[in-house]
Amino acid sequence: MRLLHVKPELRDLSQGSRIAFVRELKHLSQDKISEHLGLTGECKRRTMTRYEKGDRNSKDDRIKDIAKFLKVNFNSLKKYDYKNPEDLIYLFFCLKSIFQIID
Repeated sequence: MRLLHVKPELRDLSQGSRIAFVRELKHLSQDKISEHLGLTGECKRRTMTRYEKGDRNSKDDRIKDIAKFLKVNFNSLKKYDYKNPEDLIYLFFCLKSIFQIID
């Protein structure tokens, strides 16, 4: 029985951090996502850790699979350059999708 709810922290705006944030927000383990992706063997957790830390860049198809499993928009996980103000506006729409904010 879960007595305490720990709110996950978004370390930065990297793709891996966003994957980890949404995964933790939904109380899912790296193993659960690994199984869904078909990763096997001893390396399955290591692969997810490397995705989340940004040590390994995943292809768009893999990000689409992760987004589908986490039930979030693909673009909310995809890596973007946030130097352009228009990209920040897009980020806000992605966050709206993640948190399912209703107008």
